[in-house]
Amino acid sequence: MKEAVIAQLVNDSSDASRSLVKKALHDQAVEVRKSVINNIVSIPSAMRTDFETLLTDSSYDVVTAALTKLSEQFRIGYRNTLTSPREWMEWTVR
Repeated sequence: MKEAVIAQLVNDSSDASRSLVKKALHDQAVEVRKSVINNIVSIPSAMRTDFETLLTDSSYDVVTAALTKLSEQFRIGYRNTLTSPREWMEWTVR
């Protein structure tokens, strides 16, 4: 249910909606976090650091979607996200 609400509100620019989106980025349910990153059209610059927290999410799907959207939208590299192949392997085994 939460993910459906977030899917509808994630692109709304009202303060109330943005507040809910920020909370959803840290929700325990992976489906809610996936709903945020998969349904957002454009990440607001003011929320960039909030969305960057998804780069260390426990879900591979969330991390890859966040990395893709952030790097496409902000045209910067996130090369330091995983600093080495070993770190990547350790992360994927979680």
